[in-house]
Amino acid sequence: MKRTTDHPCHPAGRSWLIPAIGLAALMGLVLGLGLGRAHAAPGDDPGQMLAPPQTPEQINGAGYEYLQIAGSSFIPFSSQAEFSYPGNGCISKTGGTEARFAHKLLLPAGSIVKFVRLYFYDDSSGLVTAFFTTYDAAGNFTELASVDSIDSSGYGSSLSPELTYVVSPLSSPVNIVANLGSQNDSSLRFCGVRVAFIPVVTDRIFANGFDPTPL
Repeated sequence: MKRTTDHPCHPAGRSWLIPAIGLAALMGLVLGLGLGRAHAAPGDDPGQMLAPPQTPEQINGAGYEYLQIAGSSFIPFSSQAEFSYPGNGCISKTGGTEARFAHKLLLPAGSIVKFVRLYFYDDSSGLVTAFFTTYDAAGNFTELASVDSIDSSGYGSSLSPELTYVVSPLSSPVNIVANLGSQNDSSLRFCGVRVAFIPVVTDRIFANGFDPTPL
């Protein structure tokens, strides 16, 4: 006689529960991994990938992103610069009268720059300074932030004061300018910068509570 508890979609017994339990466990693992991801805060140690629990991981729903530029990719202001490449993406001044080097900062319009971290090697009495600099169409420039190296007896990094600069590349292009000072040997090296920024929202469907932008 056929059991009244049998159902064509659920065969007799509990064997149908096994796939369901396995699926639930898999979903729990995926969600756990997703919730465990975090953005490193700009003020953290550069080798630390996860922010401390008390540090906000997001601002207004947008996490930090980073753009890192090696010192060896910076260009001197003039031919009067004399410098060398001691390795590890760094440059050091060896003489000459020009100590300034620059690199364009290319970020999408509307991105918000928050911090600039300077990377260096400093075992000298001098210092390296990095400037966050904007330009206009009239030959003027504005230094919005600067950050200095410190005597770390080796490699180190320093963090700039916090910025809230909205990128507008058409009206105000941005350069990172590094001044290597007066030290003329490899005891002082400029090794690059890392820029922390909040990316612009490009998917307008999700930017405002799923409501499309009014035409």
